[in-house]
Amino acid sequence: MMLGGPFWSAFLINMGFVGILIEAGSGSAPRFWLIAPVMWFSGYYLFVYSEYGKLEDMRKEFATANAAVSVQFDPVQTPLVIKGEFSPLELLSSYSIQSLVKLPSSNSRKSAKEFVLAPLDYCKRIEKLGSGTPLAIDVHTVWETKSAQSRTASQTVCALSYAIEKPLEGVVAGFARTYTELSQLPVRLETITITHPNGDESLIRYGSARVLNTLPTPVLGCGLNSGGPSWECFHEFYRAHHRLTKELPENLNAKSHYLATALGLKRKKSDQLKPFPKEVIQARIEAAAVQVPN
Repeated sequence: MMLGGPFWSAFLINMGFVGILIEAGSGSAPRFWLIAPVMWFSGYYLFVYSEYGKLEDMRKEFATANAAVSVQFDPVQTPLVIKGEFSPLELLSSYSIQSLVKLPSSNSRKSAKEFVLAPLDYCKRIEKLGSGTPLAIDVHTVWETKSAQSRTASQTVCALSYAIEKPLEGVVAGFARTYTELSQLPVRLETITITHPNGDESLIRYGSARVLNTLPTPVLGCGLNSGGPSWECFHEFYRAHHRLTKELPENLNAKSHYLATALGLKRKKSDQLKPFPKEVIQARIEAAAVQVPN
């Protein structure tokens, strides 16, 4: 596996066909040998053309279906409940929503947690009182992401989270990832299932498909599977990952972007976020039966 071992086969095979092309083309070898490189490259690119066509068809299908998802959602009146792998802070720190509930995984004994935006000075009070006391409240920094390598902490707001016994009914967003095959292409499919209060469901799909490389790249090799432990060998044409939806700016989280778009939430900078008043937060914490600072 070292020094690009699996890819040496691609180099050697392609160079072999190029050598045949040169030898037969120059007359150093019989002309009928030209059929080998012609069949190799033309046959491969027929498959490449077919797969890129399928990729574009899927992109159009996903874009049309996702654009049609529009949920009537009022973040003030209707709770948002999250299921699956998703960080609530991704949504709270960048969009026009003040609170949401995160459900535990199905095999977890933990309670659901409510996340709320709070004034920064209130969070600092919670942190001071939390040391050596039975406070069951977590304090989270709200970050403003400017690029993939740059982010700054908000100077005005933070987030609090605390366990709640039973979340209120509202809009439920479930996140899931599956590895499957669509249009005969291997796909990593990300789905967001939005369940409305009346039971109706809306589906958002995105992810990536693995499409044949633009250059014939047959790879083969073996790697150690530490989970076995055992050696796993493979032989296939290398496939590159291609997004099934349009490219997003590097400072956007895909999960929160697609969910916020469907719910009609506006993107906000950290200094534009509106936290709950302190008395509202205290009332919510009291309702959750955790200790409240005076």
